[in-house]
Amino acid sequence: MAISMFSRVSCREHCANCCSVWGEVSQWVADAAYSKGYIKTKEVKAVEVDEEQALTWGLNSKGFAKRARKYLGWSPKGSTLKDSIPAIVDGEAELLGIKKGYAEKVTGSK
Repeated sequence: MAISMFSRVSCREHCANCCSVWGEVSQWVADAAYSKGYIKTKEVKAVEVDEEQALTWGLNSKGFAKRARKYLGWSPKGSTLKDSIPAIVDGEAELLGIKKGYAEKVTGSK
């Protein structure tokens, strides 16, 4: 099972500090899922998306935290998107039944 994402569209990570390309994000997801044994390959494939689909899925959106910084004095803190991906992958695997949750581990059920 390979992870497919959109490799040519860029997004803003956490509305703040850096720009990530969807291809990079999909590779981070594939690397994390592969290292945890959820998928058999960490290969990522580009998926062509026409303009209408991109608008529908919001793939052309960018977010900036200019107002939050200017008016509220906000600055980003916490984990980056890249650092958060392994935990997100684990959560999704648990929802899909690929990974046992805490309760199943403790009780030995499922």
